[in-house]
Amino acid sequence: MADNIFDSAAERIEFSEMADSIDRGQQDMVPARLAERYVAKGLMRRDGGQLRLTELGRKQQHIALGERQSDG
Repeated sequence: MADNIFDSAAERIEFSEMADSIDRGQQDMVPARLAERYVAKGLMRRDGGQLRLTELGRKQQHIALGERQSDG
């Protein structure tokens, strides 16, 4: 279930920030340990030397963006 992917809202927001970096073409801003965690959770995948968000990752990024905006 998607609600069990993250241990906390803070972790979802952390993921969202990493996803934002990938979207901006700054995957070097994603620490390797976090990239591996999110690959293992199915939120990101490796495509050659690049990180890409999976469909599940995009959905979670959208949820986190809503949380970030509602928190101010």
